Amino acid sequence: MTQEPLGHMIPPPTESPPFDGELYSEDWWQRVAPQLTPDGRAVVQKTLMEAADRLGEADRERFEAALRALQTPTPEQLAFLRSPKHPTAQNQLLHNGQLDLSKILICHPESGEAIDWRDCQLQPITFKKAVFAGKANFQVAKFMGEATFEKATFAGEANFWKASFESYASFRAAQFAGTTSFNSTNFAESAHFDRAKFEGEASFQYAKFAGNAHFWGAQFAGETDFQRATFAGESDFWKARFEGEAIFQEVTFEKLAKFQAMTFTGNTNFLIAEFAEQAIFEEATFKGVANFHAARFGKTVSFRGSNWGAVPDFVGTAFKDEVAIADFTELQIFLTNNNITVNDNPEAISSFKPASICNRMQALRKMARDADDRPRELDYFALELQSRYKGAGLAEWAKRRMVRLYGLFSDYGRGIGRPFWWLMGLLAVSAMGYALAAKNTPSLDTRFESAITLSFVNALPALGVTNQARDLSLLALYGKEVPVWVYFIGIGEGGLALILLFLIALGLGNRFRL
Repeated sequence: MTQEPLGHMIPPPTESPPFDGELYSEDWWQRVAPQLTPDGRAVVQKTLMEAADRLGEADRERFEAALRALQTPTPEQLAFLRSPKHPTAQNQLLHNGQLDLSKILICHPESGEAIDWRDCQLQPITFKKAVFAGKANFQVAKFMGEATFEKATFAGEANFWKASFESYASFRAAQFAGTTSFNSTNFAESAHFDRAKFEGEASFQYAKFAGNAHFWGAQFAGETDFQRATFAGESDFWKARFEGEAIFQEVTFEKLAKFQAMTFTGNTNFLIAEFAEQAIFEEATFKGVANFHAARFGKTVSFRGSNWGAVPDFVGTAFKDEVAIADFTELQIFLTNNNITVNDNPEAISSFKPASICNRMQALRKMARDADDRPRELDYFALELQSRYKGAGLAEWAKRRMVRLYGLFSDYGRGIGRPFWWLMGLLAVSAMGYALAAKNTPSLDTRFESAITLSFVNALPALGVTNQARDLSLLALYGKEVPVWVYFIGIGEGGLALILLFLIALGLGNRFRL
């Protein structure tokens, strides 16, 4: 009869009683790492305390709770930690076809040094609630079956460069206290990073997700880089939070991409990203510049309910299907309530400087025009004009003044109300001036009637009021000797009235596309 491997006859470790003592006390060391030498303890303690110093108060409590929950390792687990690449060590640890390293301190049992997992070929393995005391180096490691790092804690750097996960991979609720790299990592099936916490920089450059990728509720405290990653399955970032810059430059999303209720605190870069299927950014918050420059959306994209802290960059963005421009209501409110010149963010986004505010507004106006949303198109055009002339010099200053006057008198061509009331005011002021300066003293009614007639004749000659009416009004007000300045005022009134009439016509044309 074939003898079973030793590991199959050993029951899984039982739950240890709750630990009530202080961290790094003698009782804690005896329970967590009984074979560590004094020098080994010093190495581990230094690594763990440095990690704790990098964390905020809440994250430190979570980190220390993980340390307190550690259990005493079994002899088989200790043997495997001494020689993780040795087949015999793996066979001794196998239990129900899985390597179990749950709830233990991951380091060399005597020296306390970090274990080098490079080039390891690992059977289905679980590190659930384990704590990696030093650098976790899994470069080019190959996980032959399921790999579970659920609620694991990485006190130092975590490096999975070019690692290969042949089956399901789970990092649910894992805590990464240092820099994390999944560059060029291959996930053959689904990958779960739900509620994972990345305290330092995190990089997934060139990573390949063949199955579904789940990052919902994940938190990234530092810069996060997914540059040129490929999501062949669905990607789910629901309620994820990026505190630093988020880089999705040239990322390919082959299936549904969900970015619902996300928060991007820093700048966000989707430069040249490609969305082959539907993309959902509903109720997402972009506090920095959201850069979608030259991105491609192959199906519908939704930004419904999204919040914006700066003007997004959609310059050169390609939309195959119509964009629901009404999704940008919150952006409209932000632009209305803020001086957009303040938000002309000049800093580079992953060495790519966002387009100017003017060009970004122009892109939004084009989106509104393509969606046949005329009111919003006019709003974006008004904001585009306000942001256009930012240079120094007299010429730029004069252009800025002209734009402001255009807004003052016509609301940037968005309607007829403002120029109409300016015209009415011009007629009233002119009539009042003509009446008060009258030399003759006809009755008050006659004086104001003549002044109003004169004002209308000077301002609106096309309304059919004859020159004879002007002459009679002048005679009634000033007699036979009309002051020269009255004629000059009439010419000025007529010029201003012509401009206001043009602005009224422009407003009608813009509103109704005449």
